[in-house]
Amino acid sequence: MEITEFNQYIVSLRQELLVTALKISGDKDISEDYVQEVLLKMWTMRDKLKQHPNCKALAFTMIRNIHIDNWRHKRHEVSVPDIRDNATENVAEENDKIKIISSIIDSLPPLQARAFKMKEIDGYDYEEMQMILGCSAESLRQNISRARKRIREEFFRIQTNRDFL
Repeated sequence: MEITEFNQYIVSLRQELLVTALKISGDKDISEDYVQEVLLKMWTMRDKLKQHPNCKALAFTMIRNIHIDNWRHKRHEVSVPDIRDNATENVAEENDKIKIISSIIDSLPPLQARAFKMKEIDGYDYEEMQMILGCSAESLRQNISRARKRIREEFFRIQTNRDFL
């Protein structure tokens, strides 16, 4: 797809995408970011857009998915306690837990470790991860699931052994 075609078909959707993003997010700046992200993603996949049956539906789906990814990322940030804000907890113990989890992540197979870090720490969405890692969506989800399971099992095993001592 050439620049003129892209501008004609995709960039012309900008105002509609902005209205939809504003309805979803409720914030003008965030909705602008969503639209920019969609346009950038569609530009990177412009060669494949000619074969896509409905580019408009794809763009609106991307807006929704970006919002969901951001919502999940923010929810995760809120749900994870920040040891700096919690003065009553033993900071040394929390630091030990962080070190244990980091070492478990480092012991994972390379693809699992990288996928887990990209998703849970860096906040990438699955589409970006697929492009970067060159994996299918199913393979990516499976690797992240296995990484989570292994981290959980190893952490509880280590904690149980520590409590035993």
